[in-house]
Amino acid sequence: MVDPNTIKYIELPITVAGEASGVVSLYEHGETKGLERIIINFYTSNHKPAGKTLTEEGGYFSYLGLAPGSYIVRVNEAQLQKLGMKPDADGLRFVITQSMDGDLVNGLDFTLHKE
Repeated sequence: MVDPNTIKYIELPITVAGEASGVVSLYEHGETKGLERIIINFYTSNHKPAGKTLTEEGGYFSYLGLAPGSYIVRVNEAQLQKLGMKPDADGLRFVITQSMDGDLVNGLDFTLHKE
């Protein structure tokens, strides 16, 4: 109930989550440039889907909402086949640690090459 001119303490349940980010780039003719609209998939260590996101301008991607645990991040294979590209790494493993402030993992970078 709302009382005028009164400050009340309200408890709200929250979940502290981790965030993972990186860059997807295309290496072509000796130059590297970021690729946008590339699908990035996140999987648990048991290979169950944990989330997905798209790269933004410059190839940057970020995903917020990962519970503490081990994960694998991969560039979407079906999309890469349609584009005629291969990644330098099949998947990157990372760990979200449990903390009061959440965890941030950077440097999940992929370089793609034309087939």
